[in-house]
Amino acid sequence: MYSFGRDGTVLVVRVLDGGG
Repeated sequence: MYSFGRDGTVLVVRVLDGGG
């Protein structure tokens, strides 16, 4: 899944990464 990071860029959301 893809989610917007804190920098406003699209980052790959990993199991260990809660994303944002």
